[in-house]
Amino acid sequence: MAAISCTTQGPRSHLCPIHAIQMSEVVANCEVLIICCELNDQTRHMISKEVFLALRKRGLINDVGRGAVIDEGEMVRCLIDARRDRR
Repeated sequence: MAAISCTTQGPRSHLCPIHAIQMSEVVANCEVLIICCELNDQTRHMISKEVFLALRKRGLINDVGRGAVIDEGEMVRCLIDARRDRR
């Protein structure tokens, strides 16, 4: 199992390796995506359609932060599309 952790605050925020990686690339290898970040202009809808499509078929998302970090409209559309594809 691998874990990726990143902080964008504090004196070491410039050392965060995740900044060089697209979120969709990160989640492509995740079984569980845990989101715990504040809601601001940079994080609003950070979990977008591209992220949902990149997440593994049985991937789980656990958002312990603010709800608007996830683009809920796109999440619902992706879930509906995935359900249609299974028929």
